[in-house]
Amino acid sequence: MVHEIVVPMSAGNPENTQTVWVYYPPGEYEGLYYPQGYYLAQATRPEDARGIFSYAPLPCMVGDIIRAYARFSYRGPKLENIILHGAAGTQDLGGYTFHEGHPYSERSISQIGPDDDWREYTDFYVDIVIPENTGYPFYIPLSGRDDVGLYVKIKGPDVPKPDVDKTMSPYYWWALDVAPREVDFRDMKITDYAKVG
Repeated sequence: MVHEIVVPMSAGNPENTQTVWVYYPPGEYEGLYYPQGYYLAQATRPEDARGIFSYAPLPCMVGDIIRAYARFSYRGPKLENIILHGAAGTQDLGGYTFHEGHPYSERSISQIGPDDDWREYTDFYVDIVIPENTGYPFYIPLSGRDDVGLYVKIKGPDVPKPDVDKTMSPYYWWALDVAPREVDFRDMKITDYAKVG
């Protein structure tokens, strides 16, 4: 099943960001090896999706596809070979940072610009498949949670990385209500009864 949403990336209050040190065990991330230690996680601002999208949290299941449309404004030279990156995820146990579900999703954008004045782009989207969990290093399950978040960002060789409030959307908490993997019933009642013999 495909669900469609629009994820705004417009500028907000740059002081309302999360900047925290997070411990990670050794491992690889995006092709680079990192030793164990504490790393500075610069997160974009968190926002409650329930106050922005009338359908949040959107009911879905692991394996469903969420089509997230990005909205952003751009001015500058022509940019090619851009990637729109999207992910569903959740907070760590301390509630400090966003942990992406794996696999995350990416879609190529052929080009934007050139634009000598601000131009709003609204037609780019990425299809995010709801994964089982957040993957390495925490493997936090996403099923059975109604606070699963979404975000999108623009990546590319000429795109500043990460540029909070410009190339990254907010983390929209409570965007998705992911059904549990176990069988789940509710509201069992007798609706009628009659003598039949």
